[in-house]
Amino acid sequence: MTNSRKKRSQEKGLKNTPSLLSLIFKEVFYKNWLLTILVIVVVFSSMQKARTSHNARRAISKLQLLKEENQQLQIEWQSLKLEMTAISESNRVTQLATKNLGMVTVNSNNEKIISL
Repeated sequence: MTNSRKKRSQEKGLKNTPSLLSLIFKEVFYKNWLLTILVIVVVFSSMQKARTSHNARRAISKLQLLKEENQQLQIEWQSLKLEMTAISESNRVTQLATKNLGMVTVNSNNEKIISL
């Protein structure tokens, strides 16, 4: 009987002793609740900073690509303006009209006036 009593008392002692994890939890989170909140805020803040930095880098990269595309479009626009200027020159138009369409310039000899 004494053996069974010893076992029972040992079992009661084991049941009454708190685990190390629960002791740490109570010590850190309950007694130092302000420190716990501060640690959570610091971790959350650092995660937000990392996220913001990542988004900023992505935006800067996209901005760089858009600037390069803008530069290419500006070059193309200048080229098209030059081409438009070359095409719309009156001498070129006159030459094409004379050569391709057989048109002639009007002078006083071949001018006809129609009155209504």
